[in-house]
Amino acid sequence: MLRALRSLLFVSLLEGRHSLKKVLMFARELAVELRRACLKPLGALKSLMRCSRLPVSPRLPLPRVLAVLRKGYRWLRYSPASRIAIRQLRQRRESWVADLLREEGGSPRQCNVEIDVSLVTFNSERWLREFFASLERQDFPLGKVNLWLVDHGSADGTVALLRSYLKEQGERYRSCRFIHQENRGFGAGHNVCVREGKSPFILVTNVDLAFESNAIVTAVTTAFHDPSDVVSWELRQKPFEHPKYYDPVTLETNWSSHACVLLRREAMEACGGYESRIFMYGEDVELSYRLRRAGCTLRYCPRAVVWHYSYEEAGQVKPLQYSGAALANALIRLRYGSARDIAEVVPMQLGRLLKSEIIEGARRAQWSNLAKLLRAAPAFIGTRKPRGGQVKFPFRGWDFDLCREGAFVEGKDLAPPLPLVSIITRTQEKRGPLLVQAMLSVLNQSWPNVELIVVEAGGDTLRKLVEHVSAGRQDCVRYVSLMETCRSFAGNAGLAEARGELMMFLDDDSLLFADHVETLATALTESRDEDAAYSLAWMVRTRFPSGDFSIWDEDEYLTVPAHRTWFAGKGADDRSLIPIQSVLFRHTLFERHGGLVSNVKLPESTELWQRFGGTGSFAFVPKTTSIFRTPWH
Repeated sequence: MLRALRSLLFVSLLEGRHSLKKVLMFARELAVELRRACLKPLGALKSLMRCSRLPVSPRLPLPRVLAVLRKGYRWLRYSPASRIAIRQLRQRRESWVADLLREEGGSPRQCNVEIDVSLVTFNSERWLREFFASLERQDFPLGKVNLWLVDHGSADGTVALLRSYLKEQGERYRSCRFIHQENRGFGAGHNVCVREGKSPFILVTNVDLAFESNAIVTAVTTAFHDPSDVVSWELRQKPFEHPKYYDPVTLETNWSSHACVLLRREAMEACGGYESRIFMYGEDVELSYRLRRAGCTLRYCPRAVVWHYSYEEAGQVKPLQYSGAALANALIRLRYGSARDIAEVVPMQLGRLLKSEIIEGARRAQWSNLAKLLRAAPAFIGTRKPRGGQVKFPFRGWDFDLCREGAFVEGKDLAPPLPLVSIITRTQEKRGPLLVQAMLSVLNQSWPNVELIVVEAGGDTLRKLVEHVSAGRQDCVRYVSLMETCRSFAGNAGLAEARGELMMFLDDDSLLFADHVETLATALTESRDEDAAYSLAWMVRTRFPSGDFSIWDEDEYLTVPAHRTWFAGKGADDRSLIPIQSVLFRHTLFERHGGLVSNVKLPESTELWQRFGGTGSFAFVPKTTSIFRTPWH
C-alpha cells in the first residue's frame, strides 16, 4: 500500500500537475483516512468516496476506481425510484410552465372559505399560550376558523388551560370542540377532525410553534387558487427549515412535513386520513405517498411561515423521533417500496442494534421496534398496490428524498425595512424556456424586497415572454435589451440598472430555492462587517439534445467539495470557483471595483470574486440554496 502511495505521489509531481504543497496535503488526508479505516472501516469508505480533491492524474486508475465506488455506494443506499421521482417533478415542471405561458391571465377570485384547525396536545402546557396568541394575531379572520382540540391524556395543566381558553375566547371562533381521549398517536388524534369536520380545508398543526401574522391567509389563498388535484400545502418552518427537496419553480414536492400543513378535506376523506398504526414520526410521509398514489399533487408554501420550536439546539437527537422514524421507515418501505427497498429493511433495522448508542436507551427501543414491525408487517404488505404505476416513491437510506445541506442553518426574524436585492439575469435568443424557469424561481423568493433585471444580449426577442411571466409583478421585473452580445457587457448593463443595496447574478439556466435570497441577505444584514455572502449549490448534469433548450434531461444533484472551502480572497486557487449565483454582494463592492471583465483567462465570475475579495470579506453559509447546470459529460 505504501509503495503504491509513493508511486502515485511521484507521478503526480513528475507530470507537474500539482504543487508539492498540494501533494503533501493529499498525503496527510489519505493518512487520516487510512488510520480511520483501521478503526471504522465503513465510515472511512464513506469519507473516501466523498473525496474528490485527490491530486492525481486523470490517466491513473484511482479516480476511476473512486468514481465506481461512489456510484456503487449510491446504488446500494438510494432507491432507483429516488432519481425517477425527482425527474418526474422536473417533467411536471415543463408541463406546468407550458400551461402558465398559455394562460391569458385575469383578475384573481376572492378567497372566502372556512377552515378547520386541528390541534393534538400531550403535556403541552408550556406551548399553548404562545400558540393561541399567534393564532389570534392572524390576518385570517377567527370567525372562519373551526377549532378542533384533541388532548391525549395530558398529566400537566394542559387540559385545564384548554378549557379555560375555550371559556374565555371560544366565542371568537366560528366553532370550537374539545375532545379528551387516550394517547393514540399524532395521526389518530387528527383523524377526529378529518372524520367529523366539514370545512373544505384542514390545517393540521403542531402545538410547539407560532404563526407569522400572514401564514394562514397565505396558505389558504394559495390553496383556493390552485387546481383541484393539488391537495397539500406545507408551511415553511423556521428557525430550521426542513431540508427535503422541492421543485424551485412549481414548489411541488414528493412528500410534505405535517408539523404545519393545509390539506384538502375531500382528498383526506377519500384516502381515509392518517395511518393509525404509525404512532408518531413518519405518518406524514405515509399519507403523502398515499395521496400521490391516488394521483394528487403536494406543494410547498415558502412564504407561509411558522416558527417551530422542535429542537432545543441544532442537531438535537430526540429519543421518540429516533425510534419512531426508524419504525415508520420500515413500514412505509413495506407498503410503497420496491423489492430492493424492502430487502434493505432487515439490514437497516439490525444495523441500529449493532451500532453504538447515540442516545440512552436506543438499543432497547430498537428491540421494541422489531417486535412492532413483526406485528404490523402483514397489514402493510397486504395493502400494497400492483407495481407498474407512474408514481415513484423515493427512499434514501433513513431519509425519504433528496436532502439539501444546511438543515440546522438558523433562520432569523429581521425587522423592517429590509434592503432591496437586485438580481441580474443575462439571456439570449432561443433560451426562453430556461429563462422562464429562472424568473419563476426568483418570483418564488421568500425575501419580500427583490427586483429582477433581465438583460437580453443581441436583440429583444424575449421581451413579450418576460412581460407575460411577470404579469402582475411588473413593479419588481425590468427588461433591458442590448445589441451587444458580450456576456460581460450584458452583466455590467444589468449592474448599472440595479437599484438594490445588495446585488447578485443568476444565469438563465440556474434556479434558486425560495430561501436563497433570504439566507444570504440575512447573513449580510446581521453583520455589517461582511461585504458579500455565498452559499452552497447543487451541480446538476444536464443534456440538451440537438441544442433544443425546451427539452433536456438531468442527472444527479451534487455538491462540489471545493465550494465548501472558505473564500480565500485575492490569489485564491481553483477551489474558489464559486458558482456565480451563489454570491450576494453589496453595491459598494461594485462601485469600488467595477463589474465583469471580458477577455481574461479565468472565468468571468472567478476574476470578479478575486477582485472583490482583495479588499472585501466573504461570509460562508453552509446551506444548499440554488442549482446550476453543467454539461452532461
